[in-house]
Amino acid sequence: GRKIVAHLLVFEYERPFKEGDFDLVQLLCDVISSEMHKSNPVYSSKLVLYEHFLIDLLNEKIKDIDVIKEREKYLDLDLKEYIQVIAIDVSKIIENNISPLNIIDFLGNIIISSNCVLYNDYIVMIVSRPTKDVILESELAGLEEFLNSNKIFAGYSRCFKSLVDLKIHFNQAVKAIKIGSRIDKAKRLFSYEDYTIYHFMERYSKEELKSIC
Repeated sequence: GRKIVAHLLVFEYERPFKEGDFDLVQLLCDVISSEMHKSNPVYSSKLVLYEHFLIDLLNEKIKDIDVIKEREKYLDLDLKEYIQVIAIDVSKIIENNISPLNIIDFLGNIIISSNCVLYNDYIVMIVSRPTKDVILESELAGLEEFLNSNKIFAGYSRCFKSLVDLKIHFNQAVKAIKIGSRIDKAKRLFSYEDYTIYHFMERYSKEELKSIC
């Protein structure tokens, strides 16, 4: 998650603030933050290791629960009891040469205490909270507003309790996008819970479904 390590103070002098001044201050904060990350080798190395850890989980290279817990402890992930995955399709943004890293930084302000990694054409957000209501309604509303303004899609998984199941729930989030964007064309944010039955139906032929029924 994002941690506050410093505050930048800007004072009015000789003239009042203008609208563009706030954008300039935000840019300055981003530059200072980037340089601080570079100058902290421990933080940078852990960030890289953390990203590799999540990508290894998504590629199912790590499946041993004890190894996963050891990595979580070393990387100070401090995961709570319940986890959800959000997958944000940024393929069109990448095609337009817009950096997904800027989007990751922005998303961190919408969904607090989330961890992000870029995986294939998706920004993968891991959100962890102590209750089953992992992603707050206000956060979903903020995310939906962001998706609408950027004309991109996102899906989110069911709750789960261990990163060993990260790939399964990432697939749920992606499947929510693929099914939801076909069924509910006016929406841009999809919950896997709403489309589970359609996913189930996709996996079986008509004959198999008749047999199951």
